Amino acid sequence: MVSTIEDTRSEMLLDPPEFSPVRWLEGTIVDDSAPKYLIPSQRRRGPLDGVDFSKLVVKIGYLGGAIQNPQRGQRPVTPTALRAPELIHRGTWNAGIDIWALGCLIFELATNEPLFPSGTFGLSAEQIDEEHIYLISQLLDGNGYMNETFVKHLTDRLPPDFGAKNVQRLASLLWLMLERDPEKRMPTAKLLDQPFLIEEIES
Repeated sequence: MVSTIEDTRSEMLLDPPEFSPVRWLEGTIVDDSAPKYLIPSQRRRGPLDGVDFSKLVVKIGYLGGAIQNPQRGQRPVTPTALRAPELIHRGTWNAGIDIWALGCLIFELATNEPLFPSGTFGLSAEQIDEEHIYLISQLLDGNGYMNETFVKHLTDRLPPDFGAKNVQRLASLLWLMLERDPEKRMPTAKLLDQPFLIEEIES
């Protein structure tokens, strides 16, 4: 009975396994030394799987980390993985750090993976910062233009039926939110006019 319950839980948390036939190199003698199929790691089911995105309503439910504008000289309470570059570099900051953090969260909601997965165990603060900056530079180095590395990174983590046009719209939105230069990061009012947020999502 216990195993049945555990199996059911696994089915609820994981996408069905995908069987990938083993391909033999040309000229290789086919024998029984290898399995017939390989099974990649199963993707975890996302909290939004199967949801009609056009009907989603997003609400802010917690402002416990918010601070008033006069307190902006203090270092903000921001989870490590959601820190904007100006926070990592201990520079001056403004409301743009929230745009960055929201971009990271939208990526994670869509893919069920963190945008910048960083380990902290056994690392110094300096090492954590260096790793974070490295991950950011690897994905978002485009000299102002959206790079293919970022688009592929996003595409590979979205559901197969997300749709090519939807991927491009989401990538464009996130790229504007994740602008490394805080002075060039798009403000909320302009982000609300982006195609991913106002145009009908293609099925």
